[in-house]
Amino acid sequence: MVGDPCGPCGDSTEYCIDGVVHCCQTGSYDGVNPDGTVPFGEVEDHTVFLDDRYTFKWIQHPDLSPQGIDVCATRRPDLPDGFILADDFECTKTGYLTDIHIWGSWLNDYLPNGDPEMVKFTLSIHADIPADQSPTGYSMPGELLWMMPFHPMEFNVEVFADQIEEGWMWPPGDYIPPPADTICWLYKFHIHPHMAFYQEGNENEPVVYWLDVQAEPLDPEANFGWKTSIEHWNDDAVWGWGHDPHPGPWEELIYPPGHPLQGESIDLAFALYEDLLTPVPDDVPQKTGLLGNTPNPFNPSTTIHFVMPAGGGDARLEIFDARGRLVRTLVNGFVNGGAQSSEWNGRDNRGQDVPSGVYFYRLVLPDGTDAMKMLLL
Repeated sequence: MVGDPCGPCGDSTEYCIDGVVHCCQTGSYDGVNPDGTVPFGEVEDHTVFLDDRYTFKWIQHPDLSPQGIDVCATRRPDLPDGFILADDFECTKTGYLTDIHIWGSWLNDYLPNGDPEMVKFTLSIHADIPADQSPTGYSMPGELLWMMPFHPMEFNVEVFADQIEEGWMWPPGDYIPPPADTICWLYKFHIHPHMAFYQEGNENEPVVYWLDVQAEPLDPEANFGWKTSIEHWNDDAVWGWGHDPHPGPWEELIYPPGHPLQGESIDLAFALYEDLLTPVPDDVPQKTGLLGNTPNPFNPSTTIHFVMPAGGGDARLEIFDARGRLVRTLVNGFVNGGAQSSEWNGRDNRGQDVPSGVYFYRLVLPDGTDAMKMLLL
């Protein structure tokens, strides 16, 4: 992905994303030819090499103009809760979300312990509560469908643009005008298809989902903000105070007093992709053992993913409660080789619903044992 600034265009900035030259001030993203013009100046030619490994699922480009704001999405390590942000997107093509990109900045360019990787992110996907079904009158995140934490070194980060002047916002409306920060960072999260969220929808029957983001810097003095997008779709983005899985309440995000777009809807900058080359769950990866469960947390059911050695073999997959007592045996016998999965419906071996809480699942194979934990809400 290419996102380097390409040169001035009047009071704005031109930059390239995925082979298309964009104007962050005017929003002239589509239909800009190498010999065309934009309202603020001539678009220059740039050689861009595209990687056909990925296919787009959704993109909202960052606003790198002085009107751009970074909205605080930080949960400090010295506090039990923090700001959590969410924005909606539309699925018109079924498939895995294997790569999630987030644009954002650090308040006053202060990095956690001097390193942009010293932060834990929690990303989650939620179902949509439409405006006409929401008690608030605006759409907002609903049922948790997928969630994954990303610890330092479990993602990639790069400078997307520098020498810019951006504002900062503490929800719901505390605004710091530019220059609250001058560097835009691009965070890239890759999820193996076995662990990725499988979105459903098509052009005739699209499905709306929500992406939630929360950052937990290892340095309590650092604050991460999710960058606004000049592109608007559907309702406003929303914010909450808490942590995933966040049940609400959710409040609308609108541009704050003192901003040129005061009172208008805020949208946030992110991109969703599907990795077309990494083997999907029907293939046989080299790794054997547990891959995790989705969704996690869950209610009432979750699917446990694991990989058997080529040729298959005996396996035992068991669920234990937090005190180590056996709750349910899901698998006990021969299992074919390759990627496998088993669903747990939240019931014990007697068919009774188990209480909410932390549970452990263990896979026993001839060559070893693997265990992970999950949360039943």
